[in-house]
Order: sequence, then C-alpha cells, then structure tokens
Amino acid sequence: EPVTSASLEKIVCLSGDYIERHFRRETGQSIAQYLRAKRVLEAKRLLSRSDMTLQDISEASGFGSLSTFYKVFRKAVHNTPAQYRKATRG
Repeated sequence: EPVTSASLEKIVCLSGDYIERHFRRETGQSIAQYLRAKRVLEAKRLLSRSDMTLQDISEASGFGSLSTFYKVFRKAVHNTPAQYRKATRG
C-alpha cells in the first residue's frame, strides 16, 4: 500500500498538510523524498548482496513498477540497476 500524507492522516488523526509540514521541518525533505531514498537504499543493498531479479528487487523495495524503479534508481545513483549490480560485484 502506498504511503502518503493522506494515508498517514487516517492513521494518526492529524491533517495531511500538518504531517507533511512537520515531517519536512524535522527531516528537511518531503515524505515522498524520504521514502524514495529509503527504497533506493534497499534496492542498492539487494542488488549488491542478492541474486534476485530486477523485478523482484523493484517489488521488494516498494516501487510500484519496474519502470518507476529504473527511473528513480537511475536519477538517484546515476547508473541503471544492472550497472550498479555489476559495479558492486566486480
């Protein structure tokens, strides 16, 4: 299930705008930016330490689709997932 300020609003009974503002003030980034960074970090860990397929890594890391995984990963790491895997495994 996607994590959004609206879904958090239902859980903690605070306004989504309040949650987003407070989170940004505390972390310096939006909830979406934080989650993307965590997902990329998990994908990097899986790419370097497992033989999982890219599709499986995409799903395990919480990306909605393989194309989104590629796009977000490449923007964050400046390499494709396959290039990153090859570089980290030597």
